[in-house]
Amino acid sequence: MKRYFIFLLLLVLVCTVVYSQKRTFLRIYSITGSKFQKGYLAGTTDSSINIYKHGNTLEVPASGIGFIKTKRSSGHTILLTELAIAIPIALLGVAVGAANEVTIAGVGLFGFAVGSLIAVPAGALIAGSKESITFTIEGNLANWRLQRKKINLLPMHK
Repeated sequence: MKRYFIFLLLLVLVCTVVYSQKRTFLRIYSITGSKFQKGYLAGTTDSSINIYKHGNTLEVPASGIGFIKTKRSSGHTILLTELAIAIPIALLGVAVGAANEVTIAGVGLFGFAVGSLIAVPAGALIAGSKESITFTIEGNLANWRLQRKKINLLPMHK
């Protein structure tokens, strides 16, 4: 059992390292407050921001931006944490169930449920500890020029 625990711990650590971000993920909201663009920061110009998304670089004019938030939403963090914890626990349950000749599907489902119960609070804790930065533009180019200096200090997509 100790060997399974160590394997599970290493798997969770590997998932955490893979998930860590080295580039700045941005969520761009319109003046009305609805999110209309998301992707990685690729650069800025005097009147726009460049976003890297799915192999393409998109230019978003600052005149249409209400505000920009960094990092991903809390729901995204909770979901990925749940999957990173619940799936290995379910697989561990299947492996133990197969060794003890128990119904594999039942043990796997039970393992996923137990993993989810552990992972959701852990994901909420991680999401609460993330500091998202909000840059207020309100479609104003003067605000954009002030915020652009701060945005340019963030790690960009290469």
